[in-house]
Amino acid sequence: MQQKSIILVLIIMMTINIACADGKFFRGGAGGFEMINLPLDLPKIDTKLNQISLSELEDNIYLTGGGGWGNVGNNIRIGGYGYGGSIPAINSKTD
Repeated sequence: MQQKSIILVLIIMMTINIACADGKFFRGGAGGFEMINLPLDLPKIDTKLNQISLSELEDNIYLTGGGGWGNVGNNIRIGGYGYGGSIPAINSKTD
């Protein structure tokens, strides 16, 4: 569901950009701050952690960062993105 929503938003944004560009697709630049919720699928790691009496990792990690791009001419963009985040420390189980 989340992936479909993201794809829909991207399609809408691209359609608006193309309609507003008037044939001039790569002019200017863009950038800014972003927040991302990255779902984690770590059953093998969680199994190993349980075997040594440690708690499982969270199912999601929240990342913050940003990125941007700029036009360098002839429809060529240069840019990049960077993100960072953390998950709570692994604790020993009290069961």
